[in-house]
Amino acid sequence: MDEVVPQQSSSRRGWSAGRVVALVAAVLLGLVSVIAVVFVVGLWQRGQDEEVPEFPSLVADPDPSLTGGIAVLDGKEDPCVVVRAASGDWRNEDLQWCAPGRTLRWTEDGRLEHLAYSQDAEKGRPNDPEQRSGGAPVSGQLIDVATGAVEPIDPADMPAAPPVMPDPAVGPDGQRAVVTSEDGRVEVVIVGAQESRTVMTAQGGSLYTATLQGWAPDGSWLLLSDSGARYLLVTLGDEPETRILDDNAVGEPGSVAITSLEPWSQER
Repeated sequence: MDEVVPQQSSSRRGWSAGRVVALVAAVLLGLVSVIAVVFVVGLWQRGQDEEVPEFPSLVADPDPSLTGGIAVLDGKEDPCVVVRAASGDWRNEDLQWCAPGRTLRWTEDGRLEHLAYSQDAEKGRPNDPEQRSGGAPVSGQLIDVATGAVEPIDPADMPAAPPVMPDPAVGPDGQRAVVTSEDGRVEVVIVGAQESRTVMTAQGGSLYTATLQGWAPDGSWLLLSDSGARYLLVTLGDEPETRILDDNAVGEPGSVAITSLEPWSQER
């Protein structure tokens, strides 16, 4: 008599397959959860790394004792000129002064030259010798910041080469400003002939950095830009203070021009 082999019921086979499907689904859900957690933690960590220190704002609380101002470019293909008073109480809100060119220069009467040369880099860095604009004069505009009037500059009247930008580290009296950024800690030290002193110390996330842009012509303050897209003004009196001059430093400045005048308030 042949041996009868018991057969598994279809319901038992279906139940086993269902368990396999459920197990696979659980594993996949677990992997998705782990990936999501890693992603969220990564975003949180990057946010921590990019954290910027807080400083008082000159825009919110202007300081009329600060004189002079800055002109920068917003980094676009045909960059627009942004002018800001050091006191924080004036800025050209309408970016109407836009033209090719990567060189800015204040004139003695308080107007602003915006010059273009044939070898201007897309985003020139005048303080970097390898990235300086060059070539022949192409075009220029002379901006009256007080009235908003703009006059074209004949290339024949422009310097034959872009003006050499001053070393931003060297102050008017020969002192040097040294900026160090390491693991999110930024320190600014003024080095003089006889002594040195620290005028700014700030701690941000591990990626936080700051770059020196230049001195006020009278030596009363420094201008820095930081990785939070802000311009910082550091006063150099008996009690140095760091404040935000502009918290919307759009694009990459192609040039920074600092003046001791206040041309936005001049009458012509």
